[in-house]
Amino acid sequence: MFSYFSLENLNLYHSPFDFSFLPLFRGSPNIEMDEHTFLVNRERAVDYLNSLDKVFVNDQFLNWDLENRIKVRIVAARAYHSLFMHNM
Repeated sequence: MFSYFSLENLNLYHSPFDFSFLPLFRGSPNIEMDEHTFLVNRERAVDYLNSLDKVFVNDQFLNWDLENRIKVRIVAARAYHSLFMHNM
């Protein structure tokens, strides 16, 4: 479920059904980064998207409540990623 690996958040779980040891990650998946690192990663992502022949864009709303609705634009490199986000 979480997208990062950290030894301090790694717990070993032993299943009675003998699935051997499975790592379970606990804690927040958000990793803090400084502004320079963010700008470098953003520039790399923009360069990658600019190198593609097609880019798939979805304009969506988050939240069904009209008072708390947030507009978002989702940019995807592959059609199935865009379709997945549309269905979410």
